[in-house]
Amino acid sequence: MLRLVGEVDLETVAAFQRAHPPVAVAAVDLTDVRFLSSSAVSFLLRQTQPVRDRGQLPAVLGASAQARRVLELIGVVELFALAS
Repeated sequence: MLRLVGEVDLETVAAFQRAHPPVAVAAVDLTDVRFLSSSAVSFLLRQTQPVRDRGQLPAVLGASAQARRVLELIGVVELFALAS
């Protein structure tokens, strides 16, 4: 599970990628995310693609109404299983 916290933007994503090798992520916890940029959504799509390639939907846990709205506006909400 990948747990994101605070404001997740291009700078946050770049720092994470410098510090961690790419890994397949089956679930993402957004409970403590206050801001989710389009760069963050692109990052989530890349990190969770191997799960979709296996015919499953990666889980997104604790997404605020704002985070859900971002996923809807970008048109990727159906690529995740949203859970409370």
